[in-house]
Amino acid sequence: MDAKNQQEVIKRAIKERSVRGSLECEVAQEIASELEVEPMKVGEVAKGLNLTLKNCKGKC
Repeated sequence: MDAKNQQEVIKRAIKERSVRGSLECEVAQEIASELEVEPMKVGEVAKGLNLTLKNCKGKC
């Protein structure tokens, strides 16, 4: 999967699972695991969507 397509897949997963402008850190880590990407990548995409990470454990 190329980088642009990967980012779109991550965005879609985040949008499906975010709640009221935020994403739980645990959910971000689940997304990373499911998509086989680094949690930091999911955090970067979430921040690019202006979402806050809740209960962050420092991995995203």
